[in-house]
Amino acid sequence: MRQHRERFLDLAVLVLLALVVAAFFWPLLFAGQWIPRGGGDLVSFLWPLYRFGARSLRAGVVPLWNPHLYSGAPFVADNQSGLFYPINLLTFALFGEPSYSVMEGLTVFHIWLAGANMFFLARGLGLRRPAALFGGIAFALSDLFLTHIGNLNLNATAAWLPLLLLLTHRALNEGRATWAAGAGAVLAIAALAGHGQILLFLALALVIYFLYRLTADWRRGWRYELRTLSLAGLIVAVGVSGAALTLLPSWEMAAHTGRGHLPYDEATRYSLSPRALIGLLSPGFYGRGVEGFWGSWERVEVGYAGVTTLVLAVLGVWPTTSKIRHQRLALGYFFVTLVPLAFALAMGRHTPLYGLLYRYAPTFDQVRAPARLILLADLSLAALAAYGLDHLLRPRRSSETSEVWIGLAALAAGALLLTVGLPQAQAVPPDRVQQASASIIAAAALLALSGLLVWLAGRFRWAACLLPLLLAADNYLVSRRPSGTGSLTRRWSMASTILAASTTRWGWPRTRPTAGRWESGARRSTTCCPSSTSWPAKATCPAASRWFRSIPITLRLTST
Repeated sequence: MRQHRERFLDLAVLVLLALVVAAFFWPLLFAGQWIPRGGGDLVSFLWPLYRFGARSLRAGVVPLWNPHLYSGAPFVADNQSGLFYPINLLTFALFGEPSYSVMEGLTVFHIWLAGANMFFLARGLGLRRPAALFGGIAFALSDLFLTHIGNLNLNATAAWLPLLLLLTHRALNEGRATWAAGAGAVLAIAALAGHGQILLFLALALVIYFLYRLTADWRRGWRYELRTLSLAGLIVAVGVSGAALTLLPSWEMAAHTGRGHLPYDEATRYSLSPRALIGLLSPGFYGRGVEGFWGSWERVEVGYAGVTTLVLAVLGVWPTTSKIRHQRLALGYFFVTLVPLAFALAMGRHTPLYGLLYRYAPTFDQVRAPARLILLADLSLAALAAYGLDHLLRPRRSSETSEVWIGLAALAAGALLLTVGLPQAQAVPPDRVQQASASIIAAAALLALSGLLVWLAGRFRWAACLLPLLLAADNYLVSRRPSGTGSLTRRWSMASTILAASTTRWGWPRTRPTAGRWESGARRSTTCCPSSTSWPAKATCPAASRWFRSIPITLRLTST
């Protein structure tokens, strides 16, 4: 009976998390607006790919080749197609060719999924439900997920990171191959979601954790070291074999693309500038969105996960460093280590550390935008904040004063931010002074409120339960701050334009192919196939993988 009650309470918290995410996206769900602003990859790239994949699978065809994109291109080997991702397969089975509303629903679902997996991670570490809920909100609404709201496959891959770490942690702690196989299965699912760079970052997180465990366990003897290495090998083997259907052709195809090898200057584009770190407290200082940003560097995510998250993360370090023998805090030390490491790597060209990855780590010379490594920092901050809130919720001795000191420190930090930040806000371009000043004042107010609630939580437990509410309000208000002159547009005005336009540039046909004719908009595909009427042809491409280079695909083309 108790076990059923515990599961019911966990389910209730997940429903509450869903309500928080729904409230965040209420303009989309209830006001008929669309995401992302300007369309982005979700409209112009992923939506056509998913519709083509769904149509092909429902026709009983595995689409190794996409004849509708330019002069034809590999489809399964395009790691962003997400063709075999289980959630996509379920979506195709339920909805057929997904409408744009379904694509938006997948976007919102994966943001909730990121929070749910973070909740499972915190609960798996023994944290109380309010603390786990806080961690879930902080991670789900962190900067990377909201900045890339139009990159569904990126968010889908990143959403599995907390669950991957939890299963890996349990496998190494308990020495059980079943947990390791589960972690490998999650790694495979993340790979099938279809974003190679974020998958690479998930693999990097695993490598760092394996090294951390090998270092932490070396005193326990060589048997523990060997067990860790064996379980790590099992995780990798299950993950790679589970996603080999797409990983192998994608890896081979990458060598024939512009991403086969990037120069260092190109690979470190979109690095996190040290000047942008003020965004951890005041994300609106340099503006939000394309129109509102006025920094002198390329606009990237800065890792904002909420001011309250930072305050509680500092508190989370307090019990972590004072209870070394407590097993559930073992992963906490890893998060403490990962925060500065992730920020240093996200700075890319601004630190020498990323250069080592570029030179020695496989495939890091094929990706750019190091700032996306902020994902690892946001995960760690959310986890440490959950530790901090759990510390406030547990019974304590009267001699404990950590919450008092942290609360006072947050109040002092707010006052210091006003003292130092407001003069800096007056030195920005004249048309940005009001924006920068308002952002500084808001950050100082959030620091003060967070510090006050942490201090009150030392006496009244109800104050600790208000911290998740403050975090949700913080993220909602930050996302709604003016970021430029652009406004949201009704979704279907954009969607109808996409479907009616010449589609060679969008990768989706204006009309469906018929028995005797295929129209592809302004240009017809004539490179791979002869232009004679109704002439069956083999679609081949020099850049295609040998896995499908000679797969016959019959096309019936009209003469040009």
